[in-house]
Amino acid sequence: MLRVHFLIHVHYEDPGAIISWCDKNGHRKSFTRFYEDVRLPELDDFDMLVVMGGPMSVNDEKEFTWLSKEKRLILNSIDTGKKVIGICLGAQLIAGVLGSKIEKNRYKEIGWHNVYFTSPMMEKLPFLPDDLKTFHWHGDTFDIPVGAESLGFSAATLNQGFVYRDNVIALQFHPEMTEKMIRTLVDECNSELYEESIFIQSEKEISEGLNNIKENNEFLYKILDNLTK
Repeated sequence: MLRVHFLIHVHYEDPGAIISWCDKNGHRKSFTRFYEDVRLPELDDFDMLVVMGGPMSVNDEKEFTWLSKEKRLILNSIDTGKKVIGICLGAQLIAGVLGSKIEKNRYKEIGWHNVYFTSPMMEKLPFLPDDLKTFHWHGDTFDIPVGAESLGFSAATLNQGFVYRDNVIALQFHPEMTEKMIRTLVDECNSELYEESIFIQSEKEISEGLNNIKENNEFLYKILDNLTK
């Protein structure tokens, strides 16, 4: 059994399928929901840290004053060998604390787009497919940190994730999504669907891709099983 702590930035980007994985494996769950309470756990309180997505930028510390404390917790977790996984904003936060620059991507990427996995990473993680049609909702991007290995790329985004040491994985995309989460995200952030980008899908296109959820969740379970083996 692992003690898994979640850092959740907004109510509509919750852990999704990660909760199912925790429950299946008997892991204990705890939460920091920054939109309700900014108290953070001590390092001794958890074995694994899960950093979720959100609409804010890694660089928005003046507006979201808790970001600096969150970053320290993430870095200390990595340095002390905790298991750490970040998704979307969570991946950017991990990249940032490891010294990478976070900036606006050339394109905003929203909807179902393929991620293509790198050959070295496919050799390291044999369960990876050649590519995965997965869900995206992001406008920022990151460089691969020094000492990390690139996971893959998409047509819109050069860096879709990385692995660092044996205890950290960062995913720019969203394999944790459930149908409810996607529909809520579309409702909460609907105005972004009308912005100019060749990589922003319509609400109809997003709905037509919901059949990809099962494959994405199964992919995520393999990632989590490998991280915690």
